[in-house]
Amino acid sequence: EEKIDAVIREKYGLPPVMSTPVKYADLIMLATERRDLGLDDGSFWPVLEGIPATEMFNVIPLAPGHAYGMFMERFNELSELRKCA
Repeated sequence: EEKIDAVIREKYGLPPVMSTPVKYADLIMLATERRDLGLDDGSFWPVLEGIPATEMFNVIPLAPGHAYGMFMERFNELSELRKCA
């Protein structure tokens, strides 16, 4: 994961290290996914100690085909908007 992260950061001119606020938001999302996707088996995840899941929304899993369809629909919408700009 670290090698892929480094390649992406270099390609898009991002800082070599994730900022503290972004890392915290990433951990909040991990805690939220653990809660909402049925991953919480009661075991201790040290990386999530003191990190709350968000109460702003719930992650609702989609079947792969449904997710792909939604992604492509939005992709096409944004592609059309980009052509008009």
